[in-house]
Formats: sequence, structure tokens, C-alpha cells
Amino acid sequence: MKFGSAARWYLAAGLSATLVLIAGWFLLIGPQRSTADELSSSAASKVSENAQAQAHIASLKAQFKDLPALQLKDAEVRSHIPQAPNMPALLRDLSSDAKSAGVTLVGVTPQQPMPLSEPAGGAGGAASLSTPGLVNQIPMTIQISGTFAHMQTFLSNIEGMQRAMLITGIDISRDGTGEGPGGTVLLKAALDARVFMANAGQLPSQVTTTTPSTADAAS
Repeated sequence: MKFGSAARWYLAAGLSATLVLIAGWFLLIGPQRSTADELSSSAASKVSENAQAQAHIASLKAQFKDLPALQLKDAEVRSHIPQAPNMPALLRDLSSDAKSAGVTLVGVTPQQPMPLSEPAGGAGGAASLSTPGLVNQIPMTIQISGTFAHMQTFLSNIEGMQRAMLITGIDISRDGTGEGPGGTVLLKAALDARVFMANAGQLPSQVTTTTPSTADAAS
């Protein structure tokens, strides 16, 4: 079959148009479609992140209602185990307990604070004393003089003291300086004790929440 010049021209024009369409697809439409897919995937990822952030915020709000009770509990714990040695306050408490028990507080000899236990990683010494959340102990010797009954009362007063104190040893001997009331035997005692202090804990990392932007919402 033979084509005339007009037919050949139309055939060439059709082929040219087809080639233009194919080239346009690969050069323009294809990349734009790929970009649109990427934007859609990014938008879906943002939506998922926002949903997780909202769930975390809801959890924090639920926990916030317990904050007053937790603050009271924290204050109670700090009264038993403060975050500083607070030796002047401790000496005042011991003097008051000794006076009310009827014994003489001869002396209190505290030692340097030391870790109650080694932190994870084996860091010891001074480094342990600054490890967040670590509980430290302050060993001390308490010397008193009085009758046996009054010493019992003093130990009972220490047990009821607001600050936590652990008595680890008692050495009692007769005090030759005199007699107690009514001719009772006067004793002297050296108490091995320790009080505790806690380093400030580590605050949790701040939660970063994401807010969908206008562009993300539009995608």
C-alpha cells in the first residue's frame, strides 16, 4: 500500500505527538508523581508522630492528678533523708532528745559522708557522692552520760526522731564521775550511729512534641 504525501505527513505528525507525550511523562509527570508519593509518605509519618505525642501528653495529664500526693511523699522522704548533711539541725535534735530523756549529751563526732552503696559502673570515692539519686551515709559517734533507764529513753527518742538514724553499736561502761538520782549507778555510753543523705535525682529529659504545620496538614 502506498501513502500519499498528505498521509505521510499526518502519520509523521502523529508519531511526533506520541513521542512528545512519552517524553513529557518521563520528564515531567513521572518525577512529580514520585514527589507526591514522597510527600504523602512524609505526611503519614508526621501524623503518626503527632498521634504518639498526643498519647504521651494524655498520659502525662493522667499522672498530673497524682502530683500533689507525690509532692507530699517527696517532702516526707526528704525529712527523713535530706539532700544535705544538715548537722546543726541534727545536733539540736539530739540535744533536745537528750534533755527530755534526762541524759547528758557529752559529744557528737561525725565523720565524712561516704556512699551507702557503689553506683553502677564502679565509680567510687568523691565521684559517688555526686551521683544523682545515690544515698550516702554519715557515720558518727554519740557520747552520753546518765542512768540506764534514762539511756533507754534517749534511744527511744532517737527511734522516733524525724531524721532517719541507725544505731549500729553501743559501748556502755560505768561512769566514775558520780551517781545518778537516788544513788542510781551513773553510766556512760558511746553509740555508733549513722544518718543518711541523698543526692538530688536526675530530671527526665524534656518531652518534645510536634505540631503539624499548615503544609503538613495540607499534604
